[in-house]
Amino acid sequence: MVNKISLMDAYIIETLRKSGVSNQEIMQHIERKNVEVFRTIHASFDFNELIQLEERLGKAEFQKVLSEGYSIKFVTFNGLKNLLRLKFDIIEDRDYELKENGFSQLRISEDQGEQLEKMLSANWMIELVGKENNCVCMNIYLTNNLIGNL
Repeated sequence: MVNKISLMDAYIIETLRKSGVSNQEIMQHIERKNVEVFRTIHASFDFNELIQLEERLGKAEFQKVLSEGYSIKFVTFNGLKNLLRLKFDIIEDRDYELKENGFSQLRISEDQGEQLEKMLSANWMIELVGKENNCVCMNIYLTNNLIGNL
């Protein structure tokens, strides 16, 4: 089972990764409760949230979040846009078209598509448009009946 984390936790983890911090380094600093070193990466993030997440999940489950991935409890529209950029270096107009209710013609590797599908909360629906050369094209839309998915 995939661990569910908050959107903010995902932002913090992916910001560290994008800055070149390895999962092992994240784990070491969390275990030592020494997250001040991360302030140079993003001054306004409260990196203590990762310590709290590790305490809530336990060491083994927190390691799974880092190594195997996670699901986000609730992903907002802008939250998804930011995660696409942070985690996969996917940006609007180059890699997808932004629509009123979602993201159209998103081109992504199959592996990234699987990670994205695992991450998304129940308020999102993925529609596979096509598949070619280990890449997929998909549309991602906000669902209309969130109540039915809870």
